[in-house]
Amino acid sequence: MVISILNMVIAALVEKRRLEIARNCGLIGHVSHVVSPYAELYGAYAFTQMGLRESFYDQVTTEFRSLRPSLSYGAVGVGNFLSSFFIYLIDKTTSRFCTNR
Repeated sequence: MVISILNMVIAALVEKRRLEIARNCGLIGHVSHVVSPYAELYGAYAFTQMGLRESFYDQVTTEFRSLRPSLSYGAVGVGNFLSSFFIYLIDKTTSRFCTNR
């Protein structure tokens, strides 16, 4: 979770800088500005996947052994749906303050 939060802070700072450069120079930022946050995001995602898998293997009893992968993937699926919902909600909330839409 800490890695994901750190990644979001870094991505916000990089995007702020990229937009500043694009506005001042009329240019689109270099692709290397976008690669770094995505690399950090996928690194955090890999750690999350391994942590979930280890957690479900340790915490689920042997009677539910066949459900371990399903629980792990189900948790990721619910997280993806919640993430999409929050993105939608934030977009709708902040778009009221934007003048160029």
